Amino acid sequence: MLNNSEAKAKRKALEQLIAKGVEVKVNRHFTQNNDAYRCSNSGETLKADIVYECVGLVPNTEFLRPELSGALDSNGFINVDAYMRVEGYDNLYALGDCAALDSNKHGYLASVQGGHLANLLLKAIKGKKIKPYKTPPLVVITPTGTDSGVAQLPFAVTTMNFFVNLKQKDLGISNMYKIYGTEPDRLN
Repeated sequence: MLNNSEAKAKRKALEQLIAKGVEVKVNRHFTQNNDAYRCSNSGETLKADIVYECVGLVPNTEFLRPELSGALDSNGFINVDAYMRVEGYDNLYALGDCAALDSNKHGYLASVQGGHLANLLLKAIKGKKIKPYKTPPLVVITPTGTDSGVAQLPFAVTTMNFFVNLKQKDLGISNMYKIYGTEPDRLN
């Protein structure tokens, strides 16, 4: 989540994690070996109570290779133009995590892209002028625990609870339900 963040946001998140007693290992590749993990480049072995494997985003587009291989970039993202049209097609669109549209992959951006594409298609059907997609100013909130986190705003980086708490409760999932006018299915 922090790979495209400002250096200050990365530093503050790391400071918060270390203050919580978290041992952070970056730029390493660990492989599980029985009940321990071994680093392939340093040979270091460690045991951990919990491990979060963070490998970045890999788009789920493999199924497109047989028919649309020319539209995929070297990382598997779908190449699109500023109007979200798939490269080489006039009536095929892609957005969200699988599209090579925004380098940041966030649910918020996917919802903005979806709204923009819906408006674009409606205007095109009516023969109205359409505008290309532009990435909106981005706010990235990264929780580092139940009581801490970092918020990168378009104009600043902060750890103020007001901003961090926007995502703290449920990582913003309840806001998505509200936006789409639905409620989660819950097992009682």
